[in-house]
Amino acid sequence: MMRVTQNTFLRRWAPILAAGAVVFAPLSAEKAEAVSEDHALYTMGFAMARQLRLDIGFSEQQLDRIFEGMRAVAEGKDDPDDFQTALQTAQGIYMAKMEEARAREEAEREEAAAANRTAAETFFAGLDADEDVERTESGLRFRVHEAGEGDKPGPRDTVVVNYRGTLTDGREFDQGDGAEFALNRVVPGFGEGLQQIAPGGSATLYIPPDLGYGDNPRPGGVIEPGHALVFEVELVEVKKAPERPSPPRRAPGAPPGGPPPGPPPGPPPDFTPPPPPSGPPPSAPRTPPPPRPAPNDQ
Repeated sequence: MMRVTQNTFLRRWAPILAAGAVVFAPLSAEKAEAVSEDHALYTMGFAMARQLRLDIGFSEQQLDRIFEGMRAVAEGKDDPDDFQTALQTAQGIYMAKMEEARAREEAEREEAAAANRTAAETFFAGLDADEDVERTESGLRFRVHEAGEGDKPGPRDTVVVNYRGTLTDGREFDQGDGAEFALNRVVPGFGEGLQQIAPGGSATLYIPPDLGYGDNPRPGGVIEPGHALVFEVELVEVKKAPERPSPPRRAPGAPPGGPPPGPPPGPPPDFTPPPPPSGPPPSAPRTPPPPRPAPNDQ
């Protein structure tokens, strides 16, 4: 479970306590005029409360006091007594609430994942009894409607597809026409499934949780932890990935698999020369004295 730190608190509060404003994306004049002032101001308050995470379990009384403080600022009143000390106390209250909210969310996520995985197992058991549904080693199930013509895509290829994504109960979460995806950048079941058909082909992909988003889908969407996914897909086009570069060519004369030609390698880094032999060092050879000159004849 993620621990809420002082930095977390400050990031949540900084847009209002420090800057005193919420950052809004610019809108065109036509879109801005289409919204009433009343609705716009309500939305402004909504956005401020969301930034402050006021949905983490404050009581009605606590929320009333927070809103009183906001109104005091709006009315230009002076800072409350012991402002810094009180703010530090509020920080502790906020962080404790955040920890409680994180624990609740984690428990809810685990409960949802368990229930959805049980439902997925039942769903796939029914599919396994259908002779028209094929299964891969990974656990993906798929039903081919049209095989298509030409080469099937590879795992590194990019495809153009028409698709519709639903949960097993039929609720739609995504759809697109002429969408372009690299197969190694999508959920594994979607990428593997599209490799089962050629351009012009169509299929239904039944993706178990671990080949989809697992227990960590994007927050706030239709997909919950542990959900199985169903995709209706039509493969429009395959764009082949560029060939991987070939390994460097072996230099002439180099043995197969051996090192390239060149000077022999030096000693390894930990090489230690052997110690000299024991005993006294050998004495240097004596240099003979120069010959005496011959005596002169008398």
